[in-house]
Amino acid sequence: MGRIKMSITRELIIKHILRVNDHIREFTTKLNQRGEIHDISKIIPPELEMLEELPDDYIYEYGTKEYDDMLKRIEPVLKLHHSQNPHHPEFYENGLDGMDLYDICEMFFDWKAASEKQDNGSIWRSLDVGKKRFDMSDQLYNILKNTADRTWERNEKKLKDPPKPPLGRVIREGTMGTCPECGSTEKRSSLGRKIGCIQPECENYWGNKK
Repeated sequence: MGRIKMSITRELIIKHILRVNDHIREFTTKLNQRGEIHDISKIIPPELEMLEELPDDYIYEYGTKEYDDMLKRIEPVLKLHHSQNPHHPEFYENGLDGMDLYDICEMFFDWKAASEKQDNGSIWRSLDVGKKRFDMSDQLYNILKNTADRTWERNEKKLKDPPKPPLGRVIREGTMGTCPECGSTEKRSSLGRKIGCIQPECENYWGNKK
């Protein structure tokens, strides 16, 4: 059989598809390179020396008063770090408006990774705080939130205002602690051993472990 001649329209479409593929591959290659050297300034002097002098408790939940107070205490090392890393809005005089897509992507994943170090953190909370802190536009916020929604399962089990058990129940059931799953109260034995959460709807509910 003879070779089927490709139409000009089909040929142009295929060339376009391949060109888009080239540009995406080029972009992701550069983004991977950014990931490989992310925060590299933290492990070399002088930034490393300044970080090692900080107290062990300098990490607090993003957006809290304790976090803001901590920022003031470590301002010198923050200024140095921000001046060397363009994935921070503070790197640019005009903040977010000075960033490019590489900066935004690295910032987004930086916030995600940082939120994972906090007991009560999540990328969604970080986006909410970051929006106010950096005067982020609604459009950019929605783009980043949509990306988070479509990339990770939203599983924020800790409650902002966890229910409190009745005082009689606390006395009757023993010492209480904070539940690691929902943020409510956790039942413990007289010897201090963790038994489980007092909330029946929580996955850590002590009654499910009998």
